[in-house]
Amino acid sequence: MKFMRIKWPILALIIFVVALAFYLLWPLGSSQFAIHYDGKEIAEKKEFLSQKVEKDSVSRPNIILITVDDLGMADCSLYGEGNINTPNIDRLGAEGIIFENAYTTSPVCAPSRAAMITGRYQQRFGFEFTIHERYLHNRLTGLNI
Repeated sequence: MKFMRIKWPILALIIFVVALAFYLLWPLGSSQFAIHYDGKEIAEKKEFLSQKVEKDSVSRPNIILITVDDLGMADCSLYGEGNINTPNIDRLGAEGIIFENAYTTSPVCAPSRAAMITGRYQQRFGFEFTIHERYLHNRLTGLNI
């Protein structure tokens, strides 16, 4: 009888873990997150990228782009307000151009970073939201931001 008492809680725990895993992993297989390719656009991009440009005809700009998560304008000393001392960034700004106004295309980091990397608005390639349903913490706490 003792063996039967131990067996039922373990069986219930296994069923719970399997059901939880199914609930958390189910969106990964749905068609909502499927990636669709357009063969015509891919061929056009390959053709464009295969074109050679002579090195002498192009003057390259000297640009440094620093991307940091969760760093505001008032956090570093470059703009005169920050608590964080950044002497090397201050020197780069003094020798070049400092941008004082900037706007992002999304309030969360992943879509705005994807837009910056690709040069396209993230709505044009299906990345306007961070897919919160895939994250375990958000699924368990019920956050659907």
